[in-house]
Amino acid sequence: MKELLSVIIPVYNVEEYIVRCLDSVLNQTYKSIEVIIVDDGSGDFSGSICDRYAQRDTSIKVLHKANAGVSSARNIGLLQVQGSYITFVDSDDYLDKNTYAELLNKLCMVNADILIYDAFTVYNDVKIRIDTIGQLTKDTVLKKEEISPSLLVEIAGAVWRCIYKTDLLLKNNITFPISVPFSEDRVFNILSFGFSSLITYVKKAYYYRYMRKGSIVNCYYHNMIDIIIEARKLTQDAIDLAWNKCVEFKHVYDKQMEDMIVLSIRNVFNYNLKSPLIQKLKLLRVICNNHFVRSLFIKSNSKHIIRFLVIFRCYIILFILTMFSTIRNRTSIID
Repeated sequence: MKELLSVIIPVYNVEEYIVRCLDSVLNQTYKSIEVIIVDDGSGDFSGSICDRYAQRDTSIKVLHKANAGVSSARNIGLLQVQGSYITFVDSDDYLDKNTYAELLNKLCMVNADILIYDAFTVYNDVKIRIDTIGQLTKDTVLKKEEISPSLLVEIAGAVWRCIYKTDLLLKNNITFPISVPFSEDRVFNILSFGFSSLITYVKKAYYYRYMRKGSIVNCYYHNMIDIIIEARKLTQDAIDLAWNKCVEFKHVYDKQMEDMIVLSIRNVFNYNLKSPLIQKLKLLRVICNNHFVRSLFIKSNSKHIIRFLVIFRCYIILFILTMFSTIRNRTSIID
């Protein structure tokens, strides 16, 4: 008998995409699947669409809850799991029909705790980019001690490209942190990989990650620096717990935090933020004056200090634009 695979799908306001997602899961050539859909308080027809699917297919279970974020939804899904293996699918993404048949076969052959595979990132249904693990050039089986800090950063980014043994997650009480709206996958995987003995990687893309404007990764966050600081704390705590407080792992993740700080600058310019330039200037000032931001870059080497200076360059450019806008507005009033 084939091992049962539990597929957890958090759903929130995706009525345009959920049919494609569910069809790609239900049309898998691997049929020993249970689908756990957690409707996270959708305000559109997503929940009712999922209910209609559940009425037609007994392998589907739909749970409805008040909106509390993707981590909360996934955690509720984890409580319902019956399968020997667990995987996650985002509700606007989709899969090749042979995904689970091929991957479960490879996973069971080596009896690994986690399987990782490649994905396609799809932009506006047109442009497609392959997301692969650059440090691994072919199918690979890894012991935990063979994972370097830089490799962990690369492989432990997204849960939707992984299949996990259920016992691994349950035994170690691994769940998603609910205090941050992003980086939750990273924390989950640092723990999962840290408690694993054997991991296998398949260098083939099966998963289609659809990038859309309304997705979480494209949202504006008014308190992004606070979220980044909390994410760093959760990451450091996970390393302490699952990687024996390894300083090298903490150091490489702090380098990644520097990249996120740069993203916080981009966040100020997010299209969803309709504030005037002077308000954006104030937001940038908050970022640049943040104690965590300053201390992180001061501890870095000269290469990363230059990146910090780029932040101040954005600060100056924005100030110039603000002044120009003010002068132009005054000139138009005089005319």
